[in-house]
Amino acid sequence: MYFNLPYTSRGTEYNWEKSQLECSKSGGKLVDIVDKEMYDFIYTFVEYTFDSGHLNFVMIWTAMNYNQANRNVTQSNGKPGYNGDWNPGYPSTSGSHTGVVVFVGTDRSAGTNIGMRNSEIYQRYIPLCVY
Repeated sequence: MYFNLPYTSRGTEYNWEKSQLECSKSGGKLVDIVDKEMYDFIYTFVEYTFDSGHLNFVMIWTAMNYNQANRNVTQSNGKPGYNGDWNPGYPSTSGSHTGVVVFVGTDRSAGTNIGMRNSEIYQRYIPLCVY
């Protein structure tokens, strides 16, 4: 498995659908997170790869979906996805927050404002592709 941030600086954020297309253009797909070990690996990869400029975090799209009714995270293949390390106050109870993103602190000043969030799929974040 090979991970790639097609863009490693701000100014190239896309909604969920466009993020999927960006990954597929290079033969990949948005990442699914299967467990805590993979979450930690991805988090560290993004933390050290992305240049967030003056901000202390970056938000990355995953391929996963969040179901409000049963509070489950589902991978793009329909199997259960990783459902932990939520950002404080998340998952949101808003029914429109069906996409799953990861807030990655790129500086210690990000504090506890890190972790997984469910988000509206029209929001613009950075794609994380897997090959």
